[in-house]
Amino acid sequence: MIRAILWLAVLGGGVYIASRYAAPQIRAWRFEDAMSQTARFSETADEAEMRQALLETAGELHVPLSPSRLQVHRDRDGLTLISASWEEIVSLDGWRLGEWVDTLRYSYEVREEPGSPEP
Repeated sequence: MIRAILWLAVLGGGVYIASRYAAPQIRAWRFEDAMSQTARFSETADEAEMRQALLETAGELHVPLSPSRLQVHRDRDGLTLISASWEEIVSLDGWRLGEWVDTLRYSYEVREEPGSPEP
């Protein structure tokens, strides 16, 4: 009986920790996908439009991205390069054990591939 309770406590703790770390990671993946899509279909948009659209997407996804940490530019060949970086803080309340605070750092860079499809 005690073993079962201990295993349930460990399992519950693992699920709690995983859920606290999963939300920021899923947001980061979704924003990276938005960056890739923006770069892929960037032929008709200018840099300011792409930047504004990505900042709006970051707001919708609750990604704490400051405008200064988002770069959108085209290289000499006219291909789009987008980079973004931000930090998120995850806190785990340990009841009487205290609080664990962890800083997650995200940094992504995507490039338009030559020959990307037009929108």
